[in-house]
Parts: sequence; C-alpha cells; structure tokens
Amino acid sequence: MSRLSLCMKKDRIEFLRSKKLAVCIVFLAVFMVFVLALTAVIPQLSNIVSSDSEFITTGIATMVEFLKSYFPQLLSDSTGFFSTEIGLFYSILVIAFSFSVLPKEIKSGRLILPICNGYQQKEIFLSKQIVYALFCSIPAGVAYFLYYLIGSTFLVKDCTISFGIIGALATCFNVFSIVCITIALSVIYKHSVLVVITMGLTVAASPDLLFFLPFGRYIPTYILTYLNYAEIDPTYLIIPAIEYAVIILLLDIIVIKRKFAVVVDERR
Repeated sequence: MSRLSLCMKKDRIEFLRSKKLAVCIVFLAVFMVFVLALTAVIPQLSNIVSSDSEFITTGIATMVEFLKSYFPQLLSDSTGFFSTEIGLFYSILVIAFSFSVLPKEIKSGRLILPICNGYQQKEIFLSKQIVYALFCSIPAGVAYFLYYLIGSTFLVKDCTISFGIIGALATCFNVFSIVCITIALSVIYKHSVLVVITMGLTVAASPDLLFFLPFGRYIPTYILTYLNYAEIDPTYLIIPAIEYAVIILLLDIIVIKRKFAVVVDERR
C-alpha cells in the first residue's frame, strides 16, 4: 500500500470519527425534507385560501402567494431552488470543515511525526484534499438526485431523469472543487480568515453577479448558476469544469512546491 493510500486511510478514519460525515448527511437530509414538505404543503394552503377567501385576511393570502412563488411546483424549478440552498448553505458548511484542517496540524506540530517517518508533505496535503473533497461532495450529489426522485412523485415533471443525473454530478463536482480550492488556499494564505472570506464570497455572491457579465457563462462559478436556474444544456458545463480543474491543478502545484512552515518549539 502506498504512503498516499495510508494517509488517505488515516484521514478517512479522522473524518468519520469527527462526525463530519454525519453532520453533512443530517444537514442535507433535514434541508431536503424541509424544502420538500413546504413545497408539498403550499398548494394545499393555496386551495384553502381560494375556497375560504372571505375568512382569509389579505396578509395571509399575500403570504401564501409569496410562498407559492418561492416554492415552485415545476420539478426543474423546485430542484433548482434546492440546489441554490445547497450552493449557499452547504458550501459554507464544507468551507468551515476544510479551511483550518491543515493549518491546525501545521501550527500544532502534528505533522512532525509523519514527516519524520518518511511521509512527504505533498502526500499529506493531497490526502487531506481528496478525502475531504470526496466525503463532502458525494452526499451533496446523492441528496440532489434523491430530491429529484422524490419531487418527481408529486411535482409537475417537466424534465427527464438525465436532468437529475447531470445535476447530481454537477453538484458533486462543484462541492468537490470548492473543498479542494479551500484546502489549497488554507496552506497558501497566511491567515485563515482570508480563506473564509474568499470562498464565502465566491459561493455567495459571485454566481449571480458574474452571470450578468458578457463572459459570465465561461467562468467556473457558472456551474452554480447552471444548477440554480435549472439549465438543461450540459455542454454549458464543459468550460467551467475545465477551468475549475485548471485552478485546482495550479493551486496544488503552488502548494506542493513550497514547504509547510511546521511549528517546532522547545517542547518537541
């Protein structure tokens, strides 16, 4: 077994024992149930408002109409709304999991022992990146596809199953890329708060802002826009996906070529 495989085994055990995978799954499950439940209930509330209009205040009727537009009954639009929430709140969660994982080990000196035992810094870095990216991204892709399958049982089905599969893969790839970039930047930046600010703005603001630019369709964050607006042409994902891969590769090369500043004091 290679040293990288041994590192990944250790990081996998660490990720599971720290309950991070459980948190990811529970977060996505609760969010999915919440959105699906409200989406299913809104038409019933709308019918009640319509049938008992003389007993319903204007404020309640306005609120129901607002919720009706916020939780669409078309499957594609509803899935797009769910992916919007994943793209924002879940991305922030995985950024919180990833931005300090390596800096903490570097500052605490935990890397001294594996390095002294022959493990290379690039193996430690790539292991963290691969394990955290996979364990954070796969649940997101599965949740997206489950949402599509469950939603197709009671929503107006205006898209095929290929829409759900492509959306799930795009969601998985997007989260995978976010985690990889976050871990790489956490080593490059001297201050962890800069990583949080950079990645937070990337997932929260840039998709909508950059989409309206002439070249908005050709930047990596368009993957989030593609999912949020329930686009149906998967060829739009090719260029942003390639750009994401290039960014990750370049950042990894920068990290691998520089040395971790492992802290060693008189107690070690």
